[in-house]
Amino acid sequence: MLAIKGGCLCDRDCYEITGRLFNADHCHCSMCRRQHGAGFTTYVEFNPEGW
Repeated sequence: MLAIKGGCLCDRDCYEITGRLFNADHCHCSMCRRQHGAGFTTYVEFNPEGW
């Protein structure tokens, strides 16, 4: 199974997701644009238990 790895720029907080992803969405509200400095933000849900 493909693992998705990521984390913050300082490498203090890292994660690896190997479970199934669902409910992907793009948000373009003013708060998300301001927080990420981009035209939209992508969010996706996953089960932390790896179901």
